[in-house]
Amino acid sequence: GNAILREITVQHPAAKTMIEIARTQDEEVGDGTTSVIVLAAEMLGVSQQFLEEKMHPTIVIKAYRQALEDATELLREKVATPIDLNDMSQMSKVIQSCIGTKFIAKWSDLACNIALEAVKTVSVDESGKKEIDIKRYAKVEKIPGGAIEDSRVLRGVMFNKDVTHPKMKRR
Repeated sequence: GNAILREITVQHPAAKTMIEIARTQDEEVGDGTTSVIVLAAEMLGVSQQFLEEKMHPTIVIKAYRQALEDATELLREKVATPIDLNDMSQMSKVIQSCIGTKFIAKWSDLACNIALEAVKTVSVDESGKKEIDIKRYAKVEKIPGGAIEDSRVLRGVMFNKDVTHPKMKRR
């Protein structure tokens, strides 16, 4: 989804917004770009009839915001299942539901363990509030060669030291 939309040049403000939605979804989640485009397009399609009836756009936006609040409340009360953040098997199930459709599904146990360990490594407790900012505290470094099973979480700083001279010592 996002890979295709990055190549398109558009002038219409709504089209630019749709591309921005896909880019944001890709940056924040890494998946679901096509789904958010379909959802946003449907929401625009539904709102078109109200705009044609000369309803002010701010009223339409207010209604969408109220619908978002109502849906969020409904999901919290009737759909959401509380989980224990310290129960690694429950956490693994949540992670596996996210990566089950990806190419990495073959290595889902490894990916779940790496994800859990990485989140535990970067989570910060500040005055009773847990903050997990992976963009600021973590980086995925891809090193050519090796197998996916060689992947691991490193605590601290990693230096990629290239051999610049044949007589350079190796450890």
